Amino acid sequence: PKSAAVAPIAQKLAQPNSTPVPTWVTQLAQCSAGFFGQVDRPLLDLINRHPKLPLSKQLVKATFLFAGHIASDTFPMDLPTTITPNNEELERTPHPSTDGPTVRVLVMSGGVQPSDHLLNRHHWLLCTDGVTHWLPGANWLPSDGEDPLSEATLKATAVRCLRETFSLDLHHCKFHRFLDICYAGEDGLRKDTIVMVPEIWTQSELPLPVSKLVRKEEVLVPKVVTESVPLTEEELAEQHKAMEAAIETQRARAQQTIPGERESAHATRMVELEDRLSELRNRISSQTTRAVKKQTTVSKVITKELSRPLPVPLAKMLSLKGETEGELEVRFVAATYEELLRLEFGRKVFNALKVYTAKREQEATLLNRKRKLMQEDSQAYKVAMEERQVKIQKRQEKKRKLSASAADLKSKSMRESERAEQELIREEERRQLSSSDEEEIPMPKLKQRQTKSEIDEESLAAFKFFDYNRPVVSGSIRRTECLAVLHSMGTCCQREIQSLPVPASELFYYRPLCSFQVADENMEIDASETK
Repeated sequence: PKSAAVAPIAQKLAQPNSTPVPTWVTQLAQCSAGFFGQVDRPLLDLINRHPKLPLSKQLVKATFLFAGHIASDTFPMDLPTTITPNNEELERTPHPSTDGPTVRVLVMSGGVQPSDHLLNRHHWLLCTDGVTHWLPGANWLPSDGEDPLSEATLKATAVRCLRETFSLDLHHCKFHRFLDICYAGEDGLRKDTIVMVPEIWTQSELPLPVSKLVRKEEVLVPKVVTESVPLTEEELAEQHKAMEAAIETQRARAQQTIPGERESAHATRMVELEDRLSELRNRISSQTTRAVKKQTTVSKVITKELSRPLPVPLAKMLSLKGETEGELEVRFVAATYEELLRLEFGRKVFNALKVYTAKREQEATLLNRKRKLMQEDSQAYKVAMEERQVKIQKRQEKKRKLSASAADLKSKSMRESERAEQELIREEERRQLSSSDEEEIPMPKLKQRQTKSEIDEESLAAFKFFDYNRPVVSGSIRRTECLAVLHSMGTCCQREIQSLPVPASELFYYRPLCSFQVADENMEIDASETK
């Protein structure tokens, strides 16, 4: 019989990602990725670094205490919901003014949508009166500590600020000194504002309630009162004269006869009239005072809302339009915190771009090894199929010969003993052949060599951070936005980046840079072979 054809192999090899990397991305990966070393920044440096950010006219310089640090080592990127406003009122505690620094506190909280951009998930607790916003803060008091700038004193001031502003007790939390801002006062003296960040996310019971701040005042409000004034002799005489005239008028009307009225009925009606007139005369004669309305003021305690807590996302704080000193400070601190995040994710973007070529080479080596293994598996499968076909052919040939020898045995003339002996031999061969037919010749199996796609989630999250200028995450970054990473790493300032002749329509799709083919469990490849 005809030999069966070997089953063809139709396994499609996964090709390496062929998305071309723009030249400018390769050049970006060759830039220096070190953190900026400048900690104290004067006003001109701040203006150059943030040309579109309105700054306070009294701002002199700022000291960035997070320079050289990694954001994720101090602040969690996925914050839980740590605070929830309630309707309770907290009365303001007045304090005398001092010459010490002002401590502002950043209370962080997470958003409700984990799929939102990081700038929309990170919330800060601000104070608002419905019109403007400002960071909660308090001036240093001698009761906080002798040294106003020591870490223990700054924490004591921050804890007192939160307790007196929101009824929030965080004395068990660790506080980080985040930013120092130097202002020039109207009297020419230096005024320092120190921004502290508590680790509220480490509290066991979250979210924590926060109250609104009110002030109770005693004020004078107008009120109309009615007073009784004694009547003068002239007013009494006039009142008596008017009363007698009214009585005479009613008596004259009653004396008029009614047609058909009997004399007895008329007399009874006149007696009743005299009784009523006598009662009226007595009542009017007893009125020796008159009511007079008078405008006056009374004391009343009112509750005035000074501020209420409001969690605001970081993206909204960066876009505040107010020009008050409080909102200018909020925008400036928000911009510095965003820069901290840019440092964190910019470093990861740089690292992803630096190892991209090496990972693609490793992926190509893996796929070449896979192709070689599949070729070897195909050859082994072909040999196994040929051996199986040979076994089938040998079995069929043995059956044919056994049938032919049985026919020859019948046609030959031999003695009965020899014929019986030959038949026993043929019967034994037939039994062995029948048992071998029952044993199925196994079909050889072709090994499956598979690879799986692995996504570098850390690098993907870093690229997504710079992809937030659209309503949704698009998976692409404009060239100008990617060049802003240079600004984050301190290579050049924002003004220099904006002056670059870069087409705004050129898009860079970053997801292919974070997806690679890796070996599956059945690849049977040593790790050293793909390096």
